[in-house]
Amino acid sequence: MLLGPLENVVGGYIANGLGFLFDKMGWFSVGILGALTPLLVMTGTNQALFPLVFAMMGDYGYDAFVLPAMLAANVAVGAAALAISTQEKNTQKRSLALSAGITGVMGITEPAVFGVMINYKSAFAGIISGGAVGGILAGLVSLKQYAVVSPGIAAIPTYIPTDGSRLNSNFWLSILVVAVSVTVSFVVTVFLEKRSIQKQKLQKADEAIKILSPVQGTILPIEEVKDPMFSGKMMGDGLAIIPVEGKVISPIDGYVIMTTPTKHAIGLRGENGVEILIHIGIDTVNLNGEGYELLVGDNQYVHSGDPLIHFDIQGILDKGYDLTTPVIVTNFSEHETFAKTVQKEAGMKDYLFSVN
Repeated sequence: MLLGPLENVVGGYIANGLGFLFDKMGWFSVGILGALTPLLVMTGTNQALFPLVFAMMGDYGYDAFVLPAMLAANVAVGAAALAISTQEKNTQKRSLALSAGITGVMGITEPAVFGVMINYKSAFAGIISGGAVGGILAGLVSLKQYAVVSPGIAAIPTYIPTDGSRLNSNFWLSILVVAVSVTVSFVVTVFLEKRSIQKQKLQKADEAIKILSPVQGTILPIEEVKDPMFSGKMMGDGLAIIPVEGKVISPIDGYVIMTTPTKHAIGLRGENGVEILIHIGIDTVNLNGEGYELLVGDNQYVHSGDPLIHFDIQGILDKGYDLTTPVIVTNFSEHETFAKTVQKEAGMKDYLFSVN
């Protein structure tokens, strides 16, 4: 009851303003409308432009302003959505962008406008760029649409003159406008989205918790640990270290959330909620604590570098145990993928991996 009449009034002013621009600026005004059309669609005020279309159709038998501009804008909207579908990793969002992009280039842009354009700055910029460039081209060549249908690839036949002259340059120019608008929108969107993704990665890296090496030794991929519970990542993801010194320090600032009577393992929780398990050796639970000295207690707050456990490295090895020490994130499903070190050796407090 309120927005309908309001948009009718506002749309009337917009239509009058654009009509004035077309009279004064000619071909360049088509580019302006091509850039503005997605915004008008978003607010519903694009409907107020059709009196201009009907007036031109009545006077000349074609529209060389509104519909050609909308052709450039609509296919630009669809192309930007398709571009996002090539960059988006989320399956649901990628599927939405793909389907919205297909309908957009065909001439129905609302799904792409409300599902993609307002959620991606890169798509917004691509759409405005493609609509403007394609619109300017349409204005320069005086592109004409001979029937009132929603402009898009499906509407290309309406660029064939209705006087029986069949295909002429106007038809081929409409295809050129579509190609230029799609190309500019797609390229700009992909370029900006790649930059945005890279910026987000760098930001996440800056915000990530750095997990430092709690022991000194040789770094081993978690998949190579000789215990299926760890190598299969059933307990978590991370890295393993073959220690050369019998000392374990805290790899993060946080709380001790788990110790064991056998003293061979300890759990920590960092300030961002990440939970770290340090498991000293394979099957060393069978030692029942022999050769281990626990230096901290449950719920104790520790700083990165604080000593946690001392262990008799030679004595444990002499008993035939593998001292490979997994350092893993046990609640990895709640956090982002790790950025793991590529180094083969680690000293205490050297970087191991990051987790958000």
